[in-house]
Amino acid sequence: MRTLTAGALLGALVLLTSPAIAKDYYVSAKRGKGKRGTKKKPSKNLGNVLKKLQPGDTIHVAGGVYLGRGTVGAFKALVPVSIIGGYSDDFSTRDPWGAHKTIFSGVNTSKNFEGGIRIAINPTKWNRAEKMVFVRTKKKSSYHVVIDGIIIDNSGRNRYKGKDKVKIGRMADPKRGEMPTPDRAGISVVAPIYGKATIRNCIVINVAGSPKTGAISMWGSQETSCLVENNLVVNNTGVGIFAYSGFHPSSSKGQPKHVIKNNTVLFTWKYDPPSSDSGHAFRMDSDTDIVATNNVFACSDMYGVMNGNKSKIKKLTMARNLLAGNVHADYREFNLKMGVDAWEDDSDDLSDDSEDNVGGTIKIPVSDAYKKLYLGRAIIDRNAKEADIKAAKSGANDLRRMLGQPVKGEGKADFSSDVWLHPIKLDDAIKAGLKQYRGKYGCKKP
Repeated sequence: MRTLTAGALLGALVLLTSPAIAKDYYVSAKRGKGKRGTKKKPSKNLGNVLKKLQPGDTIHVAGGVYLGRGTVGAFKALVPVSIIGGYSDDFSTRDPWGAHKTIFSGVNTSKNFEGGIRIAINPTKWNRAEKMVFVRTKKKSSYHVVIDGIIIDNSGRNRYKGKDKVKIGRMADPKRGEMPTPDRAGISVVAPIYGKATIRNCIVINVAGSPKTGAISMWGSQETSCLVENNLVVNNTGVGIFAYSGFHPSSSKGQPKHVIKNNTVLFTWKYDPPSSDSGHAFRMDSDTDIVATNNVFACSDMYGVMNGNKSKIKKLTMARNLLAGNVHADYREFNLKMGVDAWEDDSDDLSDDSEDNVGGTIKIPVSDAYKKLYLGRAIIDRNAKEADIKAAKSGANDLRRMLGQPVKGEGKADFSSDVWLHPIKLDDAIKAGLKQYRGKYGCKKP
């Protein structure tokens, strides 16, 4: 058996990671067939062109509903590629939140069902090879991964208890052929090393993520710049947007930079009623530089912003964000909870540029049917008696005010609920994100 010398191995790695001529592939649920993936002869699903993908390629996806190749309900690329949705069937125009919605869902009872991330771009192995090339040659290949104009609706992938579909089931039901509700991200991107990653103009709804999972999960790598911009994230468990670091250096040199701007994150549920470490609109990892501006972080079961990594974030800027209706507090820093009116003074981690963040109430234009179920659930409040909570003008009753319902007095917490992550309809969610709140906060129709 022949073995490669170090030089031959390096040469193979250079060939593997060297930039090639980027290709464009086209996918259409309506007229797609085969694996050519051309504009004239598009494929029917992303998975049909998966084996062809090379670093730098782009997949263009027309409007329609996509359930995955063989209705597996999941897609994963292992090299840095881009996925752009919202096209007309002839790929001449785009309207991702309007006439040409590109919707990714699944079928929970499919024989091919996979409970993984709905769309994942994870070039981790490729990143390692790229780093080996740099160590030996000092040459860097820079790629920019983009996911733009994609709608994730996990309601078809979730398992619901009962015909009314108002409560998710975390476990499978073999008798009915129903699979467990997926507890992974809706969109997850690992940034290409030394490069950039962008998630923009996407909608993510009905994702039942775990306590450490973002409905949108952005993983920074060594020397990467990550952008999460103009996304609508509504009715998910776990975390709405999670800014991770896949690189943890001994110093701040090379740690990833995240910019989170113009996003609207609403109705982020805890993983389940007793959970105490989930239900945050925005959460950040250690060893990250964070700049978050002009976002709406509202109606979270726990915190609007969760920073549980005191002193490990080298730079954290929160400026001109709107926070409202977050049940426990607008901001948590390690073990200190505070409202938006206090964090600029009391935080240790916020930079000097953290200013002009606002609170108050907002009117969220969701349907009466959604409101009724949402406000009828039981939430366990394990930390209500903590003396250091500084969440002024924040709490469960603010949710009722924003949704036009009368406030309630405090009652004894129930350890069960007949409603948990009931699905929100896509049209209902879009209404909540078509216009920026107070004319300048959050996302708007692209």
